[in-house]
Amino acid sequence: MSTGVDDPARPPAADDPGGSAATDAPPQVSVGDLRESAGRRRGHGVFGSLGPVLGPWIELVVVVALAFSAAYLVQWFVVKPYRIPSESMENTLMVGDRVLVARFWYRFSDVERGQIIVFHPPGRGDEVIDKAPTAAKDLNFIKRVVGLPGEWVGGFRRQVWICPTRPPDGRTPTAACTALNEPYTSSVQRRFSFQQVPPGRYFVMGDNRDNSDDSRVIGTIPRSWILGRAFVTYWPLTRIGSLA
Repeated sequence: MSTGVDDPARPPAADDPGGSAATDAPPQVSVGDLRESAGRRRGHGVFGSLGPVLGPWIELVVVVALAFSAAYLVQWFVVKPYRIPSESMENTLMVGDRVLVARFWYRFSDVERGQIIVFHPPGRGDEVIDKAPTAAKDLNFIKRVVGLPGEWVGGFRRQVWICPTRPPDGRTPTAACTALNEPYTSSVQRRFSFQQVPPGRYFVMGDNRDNSDDSRVIGTIPRSWILGRAFVTYWPLTRIGSLA
């Protein structure tokens, strides 16, 4: 005698004369059910588990954050735009012009005479201090490289002269000196005494020589303060062009 509880025997189905159990028919699925199932599968992406409302917004935030991060990295390491705030580089660069600066340029090449560079001037914070040993890292200047490390640079007879050694009187270039050809200047080059460019530093000047705070006043610039080379003007559209 069994002590358990058994299911009562089911009578055979009317269309099953042998008394065997009938096979269940496959369930009927509507077109609407298929569409709903496909929609659920499409929603199971990276943010699909957050729901149909929250998921797309989270995805948008992530995409925007990645875009801003990429833009920041490009500006910090590759190319950054700058606006010209003063007349010191006229007529090469006018007030309001916008230029692109290659931040990576001097990681792979040396600074050359005639190139236009963006750099931190000497000082502290946002204050310029002439010939200070520290950089004013909240300020950016843009000037042209005139003198290279080891050279003697001076102004004589409305030209900049480069000498391999100091002229005897410190003011008059000798036969060993070379006058620079600078068609880009917009004002008269005044006379100034020769000074030597220390190793690892550069003598920079504005193209508007009568209206420029440059190495004649603030001193030479170490390579570590140089942010990059300005290579093109992109705004306004009428002034688009490359920079030497």
